[in-house]
Amino acid sequence: MSGGDHPVSPIESDRRGSAVLAWVGGFVDAAGFLVLMGLFTAHMSGNSTGLGVALATGHWEEAIRRGFVIPIFVLATMAGVAWIEIRTQSDASVAVRNRAIADVLGAEVLMLAVFFALGTWIGAPISLSARPGEFFAATSAAAMAMGLQNAALRRVQSTSVHTTFVTGMLTEFAVGTVRWVLAARRGDDGEARRARGSAEVAGLVWCAYAVGAVMGAWLVAHQGVRMILLPAAILAFVALRLVRRTASPES
Repeated sequence: MSGGDHPVSPIESDRRGSAVLAWVGGFVDAAGFLVLMGLFTAHMSGNSTGLGVALATGHWEEAIRRGFVIPIFVLATMAGVAWIEIRTQSDASVAVRNRAIADVLGAEVLMLAVFFALGTWIGAPISLSARPGEFFAATSAAAMAMGLQNAALRRVQSTSVHTTFVTGMLTEFAVGTVRWVLAARRGDDGEARRARGSAEVAGLVWCAYAVGAVMGAWLVAHQGVRMILLPAAILAFVALRLVRRTASPES
């Protein structure tokens, strides 16, 4: 166990886990962009800018679309973080942390299933003006899924990560790279290794997210909303592996 006072789940110490979740984040955000007519389900910076522009230009329906999704994402993130923190408060073991993270990922799978069901039933794209109830339900399900994932994995090794939006990952990559080069020049091997590791994790997360976005957009555009089942199935597999590790002696 590492990471100070907190136990570390295998998904928080293995870069492959962060890459898988980042791929899912990119896939769902791109899929949601197509299904929900240009609305981001994870990229709240884009929605915040869109909200500001809509308010300034008097496009009230667009302001509602953009403004509605932001608190849904935040509340889902808060719920996921609270669940993990409360579950691990009285028992700081890796097994309990594994199960808590698996619970959050399981809830994300459920939300993606709801998003898939609504998208399949209604047909994409889903318009606020044409089907307001269905729009709000589908948007809530997708944004809650991304908020929950944002809560499930917040750190890999010593690097803070976000697998549902990647502006911070590009910043982390830039900072880590500069620190790595400077530490190497002054002969600080320990700091150079840490900075290099941070840059590698951040770069990997960004690449996986970008690949997921390309695949999500292409598959949903050509094969339909049913392709959202693919990231849901991958998440279910990750959650089940964590649950299995809960009963493992090495946990």
